[in-house]
Amino acid sequence: MPTLDDFIVSVSGRLTHEWDFAFYKNNGEIANRIRAELGSSFKEMSLDSEGDVDLRTDIGHFYATPAGVIAGGSLTDIKSLLGPQGTQNFAKTVELIAKCEGSFATEAYGVRLFFRFTPDNSLKLLGARGFESVLQSILGDKTPSDVKSFKFSAKHGKGKFSNLIELETSGKDVQLRYSRDGNGTDFDSYRTFLSAVNLTELVEDIRPFAEILLAAQPRLGLRDLFK
Repeated sequence: MPTLDDFIVSVSGRLTHEWDFAFYKNNGEIANRIRAELGSSFKEMSLDSEGDVDLRTDIGHFYATPAGVIAGGSLTDIKSLLGPQGTQNFAKTVELIAKCEGSFATEAYGVRLFFRFTPDNSLKLLGARGFESVLQSILGDKTPSDVKSFKFSAKHGKGKFSNLIELETSGKDVQLRYSRDGNGTDFDSYRTFLSAVNLTELVEDIRPFAEILLAAQPRLGLRDLFK
């Protein structure tokens, strides 16, 4: 049976800074600086329809915007993510892009783990674990028997962080997102933020629930998990 440690997770993040009012005037120059700094990790770059810098690297998809850096889904397995070198290149790329944008005060940091499971009878599985009772508490004896999808989200604070858990399920899959955000003034860099976030803690928080979903799904390849 596959274990959660071997499971593929998508990691995304953001670094938000003061608005750069000159960004769209200088986006070509910024793109050239980023290309030069990325070196061999650079794959493809363009300006999107809004004028943001859209770039792909060997570790993921990133955007440079007037408000900061958005890091798209970087795919890795849990074991590698939690290893000594797990997020170093990811964090380094975010910081490099932010540096190329200029000197702006950082307002916020964020990171999100995205898991996609495909268990058999996902709605029935989650309904039996209490989600059905939530609907019953609202509709009582009028609760429908043919629910097609279910969404849940909860936000809570922990120390310096704001956490958000999002669960979405249908007959096709179960999508689980776990985000942790922090204020820019609380950390010296994105790497410092990620170290304080403690991704191991995030994974262990959801491990019991995730392993139930994992055990109920057929074994899938990397392409199947995120299509």
